[in-house]
Amino acid sequence: MKQRYIVRGTSRFGDKVRLFLSFDDVVKKSSKINMFEMIGMARDMEAMEKMQDEMQQKAIMMQQPDCVTISYDEWQKYKYKIDDIIWIDVTSEDRVEE
Repeated sequence: MKQRYIVRGTSRFGDKVRLFLSFDDVVKKSSKINMFEMIGMARDMEAMEKMQDEMQQKAIMMQQPDCVTISYDEWQKYKYKIDDIIWIDVTSEDRVEE
């Protein structure tokens, strides 16, 4: 599975470089809510709890960014910097894709 990330920071540790990442959706969900939707949501406690859970999850993810560690040589080759977009392919050894 390929996932898209934005580089939010870099840090060098000897011969390794750590990239701090935030997940980036290719398609962004609109977060604008109009007044009528707010009134409707206020009546529906489940919707309010769901919105609160999403906000809490987003806050936690921003405080603890994903990170990946690469060699300094690889970093020098690509020169990753803040706001670069990278794709990470995550696969398991047991699963062979055709």
